[in-house]
Amino acid sequence: MRHEALLRPSLTRRGAATLRSWVGEGLVPDRQAFLADVRRHYWRAAARTAWPPRLALQLHLVFSALPGAAVYGALRDRGWDQEPAVEAVAKVIESRARRDRARLERLARVRPLRAAFLPAAQLITEVGFPFPGWETRWRQLSSGVVAFDMTRCYLLDTFTRLGVPEITRAYCAADDVLYSDLCPQLRWLRKGTLATGAPVCDFRFERVEDRVAERAAR
Repeated sequence: MRHEALLRPSLTRRGAATLRSWVGEGLVPDRQAFLADVRRHYWRAAARTAWPPRLALQLHLVFSALPGAAVYGALRDRGWDQEPAVEAVAKVIESRARRDRARLERLARVRPLRAAFLPAAQLITEVGFPFPGWETRWRQLSSGVVAFDMTRCYLLDTFTRLGVPEITRAYCAADDVLYSDLCPQLRWLRKGTLATGAPVCDFRFERVEDRVAERAAR
């Protein structure tokens, strides 16, 4: 408990320090006043949200979930309708995801690093999206395919408790930015997400070069 008492305020303050980067130019005309509104929403949401038990979940909360909810809440306070406000949050998240996408593209050009992509996807899922926040049901693990279903999503649960489940899909869209058509040798597929009403989030990563060789050998 003492460790949590020290870590929670420290991490939450660090999350609040990133809010300026969430309030980009052109989102609203009076950026400074809007940033103050976003900060108020951030701290209000932080006070209402239970502190999760795992460090990975804590990082998702303070650096991703709370900032997005704060931007969305501040926009809604200004009279924005739901869909334009969700789209505005999605654009902010997309911009952040594109920076990560550029790094992934550089890595994917290097064959040994590309070969490590699927094992890395499994490891990142296990470590970065852990139980009890996320629940993962593994479907296939091989040299050519990593497939799994997410049956529970920490972001969806958190936003639902905050009364804004609709913004979860803005975060789902970031996966499309990160992984779609990353390189010719890798394929990413997902048919649906919990946030959009599907029974699971069905992730599938395939090494295309392996599958082509497999078909050629038949």
